[in-house]
Amino acid sequence: MKQTLKNVAENLWKSQQSGRYYAILKVNGRQVKKSLKTDDYQLAKRKLRELERDYQERTGIVGSEPPPKSFKELVAKFTRIVLPTRPLKPLAQLDYTTRQTALLRYTGFAKMPLNRITMIDCQKWFAKRRLMISAQRMNNEVGLLRDILEFARDNGWMMHDPTAKLERLKLPRPNPDPPTADEFRRLVGTLRNHRDRDAGDLVELMAYSGLRLSEACGLKWQDVDFDRGIFYIAGKGRDETERDVVPLFPAMRELLLKVRQARQTRKIEGIKPDDRIMRVNGCRDALKTACREAKLRRSFTHHDMRRYFTTRCMEQGVPIRTLAGWLRHKDGGALLLRTYAAHQDKHSLEMASKINLSVQLDADNVVPMRAAKPNA
Repeated sequence: MKQTLKNVAENLWKSQQSGRYYAILKVNGRQVKKSLKTDDYQLAKRKLRELERDYQERTGIVGSEPPPKSFKELVAKFTRIVLPTRPLKPLAQLDYTTRQTALLRYTGFAKMPLNRITMIDCQKWFAKRRLMISAQRMNNEVGLLRDILEFARDNGWMMHDPTAKLERLKLPRPNPDPPTADEFRRLVGTLRNHRDRDAGDLVELMAYSGLRLSEACGLKWQDVDFDRGIFYIAGKGRDETERDVVPLFPAMRELLLKVRQARQTRKIEGIKPDDRIMRVNGCRDALKTACREAKLRRSFTHHDMRRYFTTRCMEQGVPIRTLAGWLRHKDGGALLLRTYAAHQDKHSLEMASKINLSVQLDADNVVPMRAAKPNA
């Protein structure tokens, strides 16, 4: 007779037909099903713990890799064995290291044996930690914790999943708020009036190209091909040999030519092929001061200049897929659609108001209706 099993606890299942309990475990990457030969729930739980302990001891001895004595040792093994198999870029590798450090510091599991880590421990850590960091960061830390514990279960070092009840936090809908065209003109004008030429150049370059701060500061003259109308960019966290080709936008071209001409006129350095075009690594303080003096509605950041480029392109009808390519997004525009959904809705209403679908009828073909006679 075919049995229908219902999950009643971690690794514990109950037959709907016979009422007996079964253990379903993952041992060395394989699923193991074993009858506990009882229909008593409390006895089944005790037998399940004994079975888990037995499998854990056996697989720990048989395995070529000795079992870790604590969560801290497990993290070290995960870093040594698993991470090298993943094609992580330098920044992603650094992010993993940061998350691991946070797990060891805030979970309280560092010196704890794996079989002592309970679901309640994870829930307590989750409830406290979520108040300290953003929802995205919290989801990232939970994801890494699950990866590490799954590595332990695959090797038979633990039988249960204490993170099973942890749910992903809902991320707030992004609401980019870049400067308007008028605010951008006032911002640049204020920077130029302060004779802060380098800050003005950086702000304009980011707004006219859509480059990130690190990309704009790292751009060299040899990366720009004025004859072909393109420039090359490696992108955030990528090797210099992995470069994308981006069109040289008219405003960006005009800016770079002005910068080069000004430096030639003043006979200063910074126009050799391997020289960086920007002579600063940022202008955060200058931006804050300029926003305050120009009496803008808020203080804008470097990344707001990239958002300004994005919104201006969208307003002028650039297809999302094309814009995603210019911004070096690999998802074909999915991130743009999520991030700028509100902007798209506004633009959609503006476009809809310009649509005319009405049909003009010829006056010769129109028969006027007679007015209804009033009732006597």
